Amino acid sequence: MVTRDIDVFKKIKNVIVGLTITSTDDKISRYFEKYAPPVSSRLKALKTLNKNKIKTYAFIGPLLPHFVAQTGELEKLFKSLSETGTKDLFIEHLNLVKYIRSRLFEEMKDINKEILQKFYSSQSKNYRVELEEKIKALIKKYKMNLLLDMVIFHKEFQKRHLR
Repeated sequence: MVTRDIDVFKKIKNVIVGLTITSTDDKISRYFEKYAPPVSSRLKALKTLNKNKIKTYAFIGPLLPHFVAQTGELEKLFKSLSETGTKDLFIEHLNLVKYIRSRLFEEMKDINKEILQKFYSSQSKNYRVELEEKIKALIKKYKMNLLLDMVIFHKEFQKRHLR
């Protein structure tokens, strides 16, 4: 729907349009974002916006655990975003606060227990450091910009920025 407004965006000085991207796989994005457009449509919209010289950013979040379990998926995500012309990124670690955790695990009650364990492990410092190293390498490879100069982890972000 955002591409319908390209003519309006062109009239606004310093307009920036951002879209959330959680995966490159429509099935995964549909599972976690039931009411959002398929991620393939969002990637296409980013490409269209960039072709029309509308500045864009992507919000990659939450970082789902399959990015560590299946390392090629993270590369695929950055490559896909780069191909849209989008260079600026906000990136957020999975935030398993109580209400998200209860909703998520209710949705995933019939899923393999190993996958659930990956969601729990995503909250550890070691997991986040490993993932952030991969992210920084991909940002450099695809010549992108990490906005805020950090991968957001809500507990740490709030301590740093909301004092």
